[in-house]
Order: sequence, then C-alpha cells, then structure tokens
Amino acid sequence: TNGGTTWSIGSTGRTNSSDISCIEPTSCWVSGNGSQYGVAKTTNGTSWSSLGGEWDFTSISVSPDGNNVWTGAANGYAVTSSNGGVTFTAKYLGPYTNLFNIQYVTTSSGYTLGLGGGNKQLIKTTDGYDLYPV
Repeated sequence: TNGGTTWSIGSTGRTNSSDISCIEPTSCWVSGNGSQYGVAKTTNGTSWSSLGGEWDFTSISVSPDGNNVWTGAANGYAVTSSNGGVTFTAKYLGPYTNLFNIQYVTTSSGYTLGLGGGNKQLIKTTDGYDLYPV
C-alpha cells in the first residue's frame, strides 16, 4: 500500500508457494507446490481464496486484464484458465519436466520455457489460452 517501502508477512494458504503474478498491487495469483499445491488469488492484497487445482505448479502468469491464467505444472503439463481462474484445463505440452518463467506480453500473447529430461522448448500462446511450441 506504500509502493513497497515496508513489507508485512501474510499467508496465502500455500506453505510452498512457487510463483506469484500480479496485475495490480492488490490483485495477485499465487501458485503452490508440494503439500499445498494449487492456485490462490487475492483482490485486496490481504486475504487469499483458493481456486483449487490438483497440480504441483512451478510457475504462474496472469494476463494484464486478469482473464487468462497460465500455470506450469509437473510432467509437461500447463494448466490454463480463460475466466480468471474460475475453471482450469490441463494441457499436455510434451516431454518437459517443468515450465518456467511464464510471461504474458499482451492480454493474449505470452511465452514460457519448457525444460526437463534433456528437452527444451520455447512455447507460446497467441490467444491467451492455447499453447504451441515455437
């Protein structure tokens, strides 16, 4: 609330948060892994609501309008949402152990890096939802 001058400890409900993506200072999504997997969201920067997701997430990115949520999950899967995280769809992208550094460039386009098992691939979206190897 003061531009990052001071910080306070809060709880997202995820003991092992793996990544966070914010579209405003108080509107953020966090991904979890380990025993507290799934996605949680805040709209006030203080309290968090679980959006579910039975995956071990490595990363998360949310489009600037908050509609498209794109998460990296274990074993070559991405889990995406086109409705702000109300529902998620799992998509198998290939033989990658994890997806890292997911970044939206615009509301409907973004990139991620798939790594694992000796494989690496740049992956993109052009509609904010479907994912394709570059």
